[in-house]
Order: sequence, then C-alpha cells, then structure tokens
Amino acid sequence: MSDGTSEASVLSADENVVGFARFTAQLLASGGRGASREGLIKLYRTRIRELGLSRGGTVDRKELIRQLVAEFGEELVSHVDPAYRTARLSGWFHILIASTTWEVHVGRHLLLSYFLYEDADSFLKHYRQIALDSTVPIGLRSIRPVIPEAKPKQSDLMLQVIDASNGIANCDLDALWREHYGLLKRLIRQDPDALTKLESALDRNRGRKTNAAEIATVDAHPDDASWAERLRQSVPGFYDSAECPQNGTRNRLLRRIGWTRSSTIDLPRFPQLKRVLDAACESPWHFYIRRILWALAQPSAHTWSRGQIRDSSGVEWHKAIVLVDYCAQRGLPKTANSTSVMAILQDWQIDLNWEGPCPERVFASAGRNYRPRKHDGE
Repeated sequence: MSDGTSEASVLSADENVVGFARFTAQLLASGGRGASREGLIKLYRTRIRELGLSRGGTVDRKELIRQLVAEFGEELVSHVDPAYRTARLSGWFHILIASTTWEVHVGRHLLLSYFLYEDADSFLKHYRQIALDSTVPIGLRSIRPVIPEAKPKQSDLMLQVIDASNGIANCDLDALWREHYGLLKRLIRQDPDALTKLESALDRNRGRKTNAAEIATVDAHPDDASWAERLRQSVPGFYDSAECPQNGTRNRLLRRIGWTRSSTIDLPRFPQLKRVLDAACESPWHFYIRRILWALAQPSAHTWSRGQIRDSSGVEWHKAIVLVDYCAQRGLPKTANSTSVMAILQDWQIDLNWEGPCPERVFASAGRNYRPRKHDGE
C-alpha cells in the first residue's frame, strides 16, 4: 500500500478509533513499567471525582458508563471490552478494586484511561503526580459476610432526584422524566404524592441557583469573559465537523477549549462561561439525529438498508428506526453531505434542545437495564 493510500485510510477512519489507537500506541511506547495497582486505582478515582462522576466517596457507575459509551460509541466499546460486548457488566468496576484490578481485561484499562485523560502524555504526567505521591496504599478487600442491601427511604430517593436535577439546565419535571425515568418511577412507587413535593423543591432550588448566580457574578473570575468567548468560538466548529458526530456534553465541550478545572466546583465563579455552556450543550435526541443525518449523508448511503444506516450511526436500534423514518418523511436534500447536518436541522427548525419526533413515547432501556416485555396471560 502506498503512503498516500495509507494516509487517506487513516483520515477517513472514525475519530474515536484513531484517537484510541494513537493513545494506546503512545502509552505502550512510553517505556513506562512497574505501574502499581494502588497507583492506577488512585489515578482513576482522582480523575473520576474531577469530572463530577462520583457522589461523595462512591463512583456514579451508571453515569460513568453512559458517558463513556456516549463519547466513544457502542461499536468501539464493544470491540475493545469483551465484557461490554457480551453484556456482562456486573464486574466492570473490579477495575477500581485493588485485589481484582489486574484481573480486568487490558482493553478496559486502556478504554477508561483514554476516557479520563485523552492524551498519553497527560496520563503519564498525572500518574507521576498522583499515583507516585506517598500516601497510604489502597488495601485489599477483606472477606465480609454479604448483607442484603436495604431499600432506599423516600427521603433518600427524593435527595437523589434533587441531586440529579442539579445536573440539568433549567430543570423541570419534564426534563427529569426524560433523563431519569427509572428514578422517578421508584420515587412515585413509594410515595404517590412525590411529584407535588418534588415540583416545590425544584422551584426552591431554581430560586437558590438564581441567587447563587448573582453572588457569583460579583465574585466572578477575571478570566471568565475570555473563557466564555473561547467556548463561543469553539462551538460552531464542533457541531459543523465532517467527522462522525460526538455528543455535545458539558465535559467534552469544556475539554475542547483546554478547561482542566472541575466543572462542578469552579464553574460558579465563571457565570458567563456557564451561560454559554448551558446554551451549547445538546439534548440526547439532537445528538441521535445528528448521527443519523451524518450516516444518511455518506456517499453510498442511498444503497444502504435501515439496519446499515443504524450500524453506521451507532444509535440504539429502536430510536434509529424512528429517526430514519422521520428523516425520510422530511426529505433529505440531494446536496446533503457530512458538513451540512446542522444546516438541515436548522431548516427543519430543530434546535439543540430537541425532544425527538415522539417525546411522549417511552423506549425500553437497552443494555443491563433491559427487561423483556411480558405478553398477556403470562
């Protein structure tokens, strides 16, 4: 194969695959040896806390996996991690336990490291700073009797829901139903009047956020305006890219402009940046339709079946079929290409907060949360 052909094939490959391969090659070529399991676990847990993916001292496992899959796509994650490929995730977080971390597939170590640090040099730098720092080592798990987990109290569930609402801009009940359907169902099952109490709590919370924003404006960081402008200029290039669309999440948009602070602790001192960020993030359905339109705009897509379009987009099957049919009804422009996705959405009056073509429909959960439907008479 000639050099020109080889270069073209790399440039046309999926951005995540190329990035992961580059990260792995650089990490393996670094010559680093003798990494300790305690050091790796401390490195992982430190970055997980910085990204706001933990609650107190506990890793938010569901959210971490959700963001990892949303960022890299199910195809790459399934290819790298056999456990995810076979839907056996009960031991996925053994990677964070000293006695079992070396038993975890090396692909999962590389995948989590890439998700957390993105760059091999950054990974090695932080390992030297964090993992090699003299601290009390992480102890091995002791064998303890298994104690049945107690059901959460109503107050605990309510606090979980309110805590979840803090991660949603301008959160209301509709947004909570979309983002945390299962959590709300459990809460209502315990307390049928919970929605009324929750709505009052959300109203009070919004009032506190407004006051906090006013205080933060007075004590704003001197670099707030420059960070906000940097993000504002970065957003169009992110959404108009010809590459396979990535989810416009808070963490990804911030990382693109070089933000290394905590998005939860430091943002209150950057009110202008926060406003730009809130407006720049996209809803899950906006991300899904960008993926579908990107797949439909590929040169050979007119010969593909709906299944091939879904496979190319990486969107969950049922949602993908709904969106393929929706795009067929709207009619894709003949001049559509990979860079015209946002222009098409603008013509269709679909904004970043789009709730999908059928917001009232509840889709079955995929992956570990899937529950088979029961037929009548069963």
